[in-house]
Parts: sequence; C-alpha cells; structure tokens
Amino acid sequence: MRPSVRARRVAGTIYDRRMIERLGLFDEPSQLVARSRRKAFARLPSTSTPCPGFTSLSWAKVHDVCQRFLSEHADSAAAIGWSTEDLFGVHPTMGAMRVDAGGALMVCDGTRVQTVHMG
Repeated sequence: MRPSVRARRVAGTIYDRRMIERLGLFDEPSQLVARSRRKAFARLPSTSTPCPGFTSLSWAKVHDVCQRFLSEHADSAAAIGWSTEDLFGVHPTMGAMRVDAGGALMVCDGTRVQTVHMG
C-alpha cells in the first residue's frame, strides 16, 4: 500500500498527518527543545516560589513572563542556541538571590520579552 499525501512512512509504519503532529515525529531539534521547556515549566505553579530570592509577588510576575516567553519565543530561542540555563538558570544554593548566576528570565523582574536574538 502506497502512503497517501496525508500520510508518511517511518521505519515501515505509516503515520497520518494528525499523528505526526501529535507525536512531533518530524519536528526540528529546536522545536523539541522548546516543547520540553514548555512541558517542564508547566509543572511550576505560580503560587509558590521555586527557590530562594523570590517573593510571592516577584515570582508571580516572573512566572507570567516565562509563560509568555514560552508561548511566543521558545522556538526562536532554542533555534539560535539559548540554553535552558541561559533562560531559567538560578544559583544552586542561593537561587535567584545571586543575579550573576541567573538566567535571563529569572532576573527580568517581570519585564516582558519583546524579541530574541543572538547575544
């Protein structure tokens, strides 16, 4: 059986377009990175601070900025090589209190990201 235009064969199995999109079989590596970041961040509640250095209010602002960033810029950031640590990193023991060890989104003080480019 020859696959139709709406299907694609992978390792002997024919997948239709809906399954391809759901499984992400043909995504670029940067899209897979962005998807895993979205999934991981979705587990962090905005109501409880994840580490030292955030107050409830400051974490709520940063959490909102991160959610927006992930929906608007995650693919672009991954494609140009921004690492998870570059974006979300915090000091291992001091958390967000050490801004010199913080990722860009963790030290943004609630300021929304407008654009992403190579640093």
